[in-house]
Amino acid sequence: MVEQSPLDRACAILRETKMPESNIAKVRNHLARLLEQGASEGEKGEMAQDGANVYHSRFPEAARLGK
Repeated sequence: MVEQSPLDRACAILRETKMPESNIAKVRNHLARLLEQGASEGEKGEMAQDGANVYHSRFPEAARLGK
């Protein structure tokens, strides 16, 4: 099994919240830019988890309905 990068794991976390792929792509691009600017992989993972929590809190029905 190939190990995922922290960025891939962050995106997987977002997928678990049923966030739309178009939004995940935007988050991934943003996190990649942060890495280029010096953010660590761990910081990106934390930001992705925070983003998932915000999405879940703002759109609880979307997550519940699988959208």
